[in-house]
Amino acid sequence: MAALSHPMKEIRQQALWGLQNLGASAAIAVMDVIPFLADADNYTRYQAEKTVRAIGRQAGPELRDIRREGPAHLRRHALNALALIGGEAEIGERDLHVLERLVRIKSAQDIPESLPEYRWLAVPGATYEGLFAAMGLHDRRPCTVAMGLAAMENDVALVADSEGAERAVYRVFVTPELDGWRLVYADTPLWEMHWDVDGLLGRISAACGQAQFFFQDDHSDSMVWSLAVDGEVRRSYWRYGEPEWRGEPLDWEEPLSADPDFDPDDDQASNATQASSVDSAADELSLDPTGVGEHTSMRGHGWLAITEEGVGHRPFTGALRI
Repeated sequence: MAALSHPMKEIRQQALWGLQNLGASAAIAVMDVIPFLADADNYTRYQAEKTVRAIGRQAGPELRDIRREGPAHLRRHALNALALIGGEAEIGERDLHVLERLVRIKSAQDIPESLPEYRWLAVPGATYEGLFAAMGLHDRRPCTVAMGLAAMENDVALVADSEGAERAVYRVFVTPELDGWRLVYADTPLWEMHWDVDGLLGRISAACGQAQFFFQDDHSDSMVWSLAVDGEVRRSYWRYGEPEWRGEPLDWEEPLSADPDFDPDDDQASNATQASSVDSAADELSLDPTGVGEHTSMRGHGWLAITEEGVGHRPFTGALRI
């Protein structure tokens, strides 16, 4: 605890690491630890978060006392810590109501910002309501864009059934309407392919008229884009897939022969085109997430939803940026 005030950053980080190793036994130090949750140094904040999580819910009563009685300079840090150790289950009802009101206010003032481009779905904004039932999503609540993206950093929670067996549930972020489209981020289940993507696109497109899927893996250079209309996959590309191309080329796709380096002797599928880029396909089909900005038309607010009925948001921990 004394080393937390050392002038050297590295010593302070080592102190946090040592308290982390003590786990619940370090609860006595929680008031000294929580200011580091707002430290200017990223790694120090990371160590502080790990330390607070390691201390765990034993610190909950003291943190709630700080929220009620102060000191005032620790109130914000205490709320952050409560979110880290137990999520909504540890935050008092008064604070939850204040946060819900703040989200409503901030949502009305939200500004479009660049979005991640690794894996997402897109549906028409006018018909997006159907995706919740098609994806099996429940307990949706309004959120800002920043809040939805923060939720994707910690989108998995383990819940136990009546016999004590644990299973994973996920939260999903649906963006506001952006230039007529809603984007859907479900980072972990889409990465681990918990859904059969063709089946998922079929269900969503049957409900919404159209559904698109985009995936790119920076490590393996694998890319996927797929378009489904009225319940059927119409066109898709999957680098390294078998087959690589499915469906007939769309109007905007350029033929391989338009490439100056085209070799007619190469063995290419008859339905192959130059449309192998996820970014350009997204730009043609709906919108490129990285191009979202002040010029983008935005309507409504985002949603956070859960992949299992009756679980709610309480099992998810971690502070969400609003």
